[in-house]
Amino acid sequence: MKVKTLLAAIIAASATVNAFAEDNTADVIQTGTDQVASVTQGGTMLWGQVRQEGQANNAAVTQVGSEWNNALVDQSGTANQSAITQVDSSDTWAHTVQSGETNLASVYQTGYYQDVLVTQDGVANQAHLEQAGEFQKAVVDQSGTGNYTALNQAGAANEAYITQNGAGNQAYVNQEVFVNIADIDQDGEGNIAIVNHLGSYNVVDVVQAGIANVANVTQSSGMGDYASVMQSGTGNLAIVSQQ
Repeated sequence: MKVKTLLAAIIAASATVNAFAEDNTADVIQTGTDQVASVTQGGTMLWGQVRQEGQANNAAVTQVGSEWNNALVDQSGTANQSAITQVDSSDTWAHTVQSGETNLASVYQTGYYQDVLVTQDGVANQAHLEQAGEFQKAVVDQSGTGNYTALNQAGAANEAYITQNGAGNQAYVNQEVFVNIADIDQDGEGNIAIVNHLGSYNVVDVVQAGIANVANVTQSSGMGDYASVMQSGTGNLAIVSQQ
């Protein structure tokens, strides 16, 4: 059966479950009006669950070529969208929690022992996360309106923690090697934080409060570097490069 994904055309049925291989579990629990859920599984010992309350929420869970993975979507409110895709992976976990209206979360995981938690409360927040490699961890917490997060993790044992409050804040994190940590906390409006990890054993902390502040931190080819940026007020710019 052709799988209609979350971000493609509207799924015709209110709940679609496709399971292949063995010992997989798929649960869809819907209350409210006009909810849409899709769960597709191909592998062994997979667990996928969608829980929907409210109105016109849309969820898709896809687990293929994988084993021992867990994916959970919790939605309440109106017109929230969530997609979790786990491909060629093992012992991987993803959980998205959405309340409010028109929030969007997308998670793509491949590799081993990955861990994602996305929590969205408010209106029109977006989080897009990709994990490859092994032992990656990402936690995103968004509240308010129109906040945006984009995260890419490859290599091994990288961690990212992103908290966004207010409106129109943006966070971009790229971690490509080993054992890096990025911690971003944004409160206010229109703040932008960019973290690029190209080395190993590096740490970045960014704290932003106020309006339209920008922090851009790159740690490349080094080991054991630490960078901290704290901004308050309006229109501040910080650029840090450690090599």
